[in-house]
Amino acid sequence: MKFLCLCPTYGRPQHLIENILHCFLTQTHKDKFLLIYDDLGTLPEVNEEQYKIVSSALRIPSLPEKYHVMLNLMEQSDILWDAVALMDDDDVYLPRYLEFHNEALLERNGWSHPKEVWTTYADSGVAASPWLDPAHGRFHGSLAMTQEFLDRVGGWVQTSRATFDQEFIARLAKRQSSADPCLCGPPQYVFRWNDTGAKHAQHYMTNENGDRWYESLVPSSAKEMGRLTPQYDVNASQVVDYLS
Repeated sequence: MKFLCLCPTYGRPQHLIENILHCFLTQTHKDKFLLIYDDLGTLPEVNEEQYKIVSSALRIPSLPEKYHVMLNLMEQSDILWDAVALMDDDDVYLPRYLEFHNEALLERNGWSHPKEVWTTYADSGVAASPWLDPAHGRFHGSLAMTQEFLDRVGGWVQTSRATFDQEFIARLAKRQSSADPCLCGPPQYVFRWNDTGAKHAQHYMTNENGDRWYESLVPSSAKEMGRLTPQYDVNASQVVDYLS
């Protein structure tokens, strides 16, 4: 099946954009397309055979709405897809991420979510040796689902709450249990923390910010970028080497 990979981004440093491009391009599953949507307007507009970067200074009101904007944009293109997979700009996706999601979705049509994921919780800013973390109800960035199932559940829960990701996973689970890509092989998703060189959205999901967390996001970089070179950043490369 063909995957449409969605990567919303806002004010990320260049090394993270280059990293997610490399993670996508090194996927073993070949039938894929990536949309990176920047609503700060600092990324270069790119239209390649396998990926597209859209850059706009018009801020989307919420992250759930941004996913729908991205889907609507792709529906106006001549690109067709069977399933949607998420690829967050500050995480690592090992090469068989889409391959295992594909196998899981072919086994059980609907949605796919790993039982466990790798994490790099580290306070030093250097990638720690990743360890496994249970993923039940969490790690929105590791999801994949058929387009038919996504349409059937009505897409993302449209809310400004910081719990939008858990609410969306709960919406999917209410319809049916998920397939598990970990039954196809070792976990392929790595949730990164302080080793990215940029604040996570979770840093802004505080009691003080409440439902205004999204509006409180401060760009890690507001510098306009030029040519992008797909490549792992230093810490991501260490993680990939450790898990290889």
